[in-house]
Amino acid sequence: MKKLLILLVLLFAVPMFAACGASESYYRDQYVRAQLENFVFHTDFNYVWKEARTMLFQYGYQIHGGANDHIMETEWRQTDSGTFRRYMVSGYEYNDGTNTVHFDYYEETQMSPDVLPHATAARDYSLEFELIRRVESQNYTAINNAASQYAKQRVAEKK
Repeated sequence: MKKLLILLVLLFAVPMFAACGASESYYRDQYVRAQLENFVFHTDFNYVWKEARTMLFQYGYQIHGGANDHIMETEWRQTDSGTFRRYMVSGYEYNDGTNTVHFDYYEETQMSPDVLPHATAARDYSLEFELIRRVESQNYTAINNAASQYAKQRVAEKK
């Protein structure tokens, strides 16, 4: 009887704790995305652009054709999950000396030969956040810490 009671408690408690963790992760990601929407680098554009290019190579992507000054497009690459992905990276320089870089991906998943591939396109906030970490680590740390605080606060409000 005790074993059954312990098992029942674990069956109900583990999903509850997992849901709390998922909520915190959700709010954290939500906060980071909101901060990245309008994030600008104060570092020289050429350095930021070089780091973005380096990141693509480190993740196994090759630049398609010649990359012009503000756009890089990669070749298709198969990911670990079996999908095919490519990136278009766009850089923007502003008159005040700031700049921004966006990583957009296009992904195709072939479920079976008889079905058209499922296509997805979106902005890759995780790569953008990684670029901030590499180029402006103080801003990365500030956003990361604020995101954790925000997530904890939101989860506490839900209890």
